Amino acid sequence: MKIILYLIFILSIIYCVFELKQSFDFVKDIYFLSGVFSLIFLFLSLFFAIFRLVKKVNLAKFFGFFSVFYAICHFLNYFVFEKNLSILRVYDDLTLRQLSGLIALVIMLLMLISSFKFGSKLAILRKLGFVALIMASLHYFLAAKSPNIPQFSVLFLAFLISLVYLIKRLKFKN
Repeated sequence: MKIILYLIFILSIIYCVFELKQSFDFVKDIYFLSGVFSLIFLFLSLFFAIFRLVKKVNLAKFFGFFSVFYAICHFLNYFVFEKNLSILRVYDDLTLRQLSGLIALVIMLLMLISSFKFGSKLAILRKLGFVALIMASLHYFLAAKSPNIPQFSVLFLAFLISLVYLIKRLKFKN
């Protein structure tokens, strides 16, 4: 099963490389591809966190790692190519769109740290994954100049999967 997961990750990288080779605007396309793959893997991670379909392998953890990888690539692309490695420029340009993405990235990084043994004290932060999903979806929604069906669908799915998680948690508490 782990081989299939690694194959999925490698195929996503191959797809990105293939798309970037045909690209006219490299920076814009790497923004888009890294952001979309991060969002896809975050959705998959949280889906498998709710519905444990495979018992032997922690699918949520693997997809979470893949999501963080693409989120870091997305942020580094923004930080290096658009803000020229200047933290002050990032701070000056913080709008709701960038802030929602930054909040999602920070939560995802904290979740990544909590998944290792030395970060086990932060395990309670894993519940913030759904906040990260909503923030990342909002970031994707606000990035579009005029939001269309894909942006609305992603935002709707983020709220839906978060609602399913809350309902499932409330059922187990009672």
